[in-house]
Amino acid sequence: MGADDGEHEFTYALYPHPGRWAEGGTVREAADLNSPLVALPVSGPVPAGSRISASGLPVALGSLKKAEEGEGLILRLYEPHGARGEARLEIAGLRRAERVNLLQEEAQPLALTGEGVQLTLRPFEVVTLRLHVAP
Repeated sequence: MGADDGEHEFTYALYPHPGRWAEGGTVREAADLNSPLVALPVSGPVPAGSRISASGLPVALGSLKKAEEGEGLILRLYEPHGARGEARLEIAGLRRAERVNLLQEEAQPLALTGEGVQLTLRPFEVVTLRLHVAP
């Protein structure tokens, strides 16, 4: 009750694109519109030249934050197009990576190749990783 009372603001956009919605980059454009990038100060060790890059199956960033308990960073990403396949993440200074559940528990170690990990994703799957990087 009362949720529709008062003044409301909203934003909308028309995004013409070639082909189907997935090939047209609709998810990326919607995220850019609805969640503008916000830079926040970070405390703790962050490697110089920090970067995360993805290749293979396109994935979308959900969040990157400090772990709730213990050490490490929590990276949440998802497959936004209803596809399945392999994605590779390269993370500067990566020393250890674990796949965890949404509560950041039940850690399953991931094999590293260099400073990267290989992930297999299902359609619309959300993946949460605990990353340990060198300071």
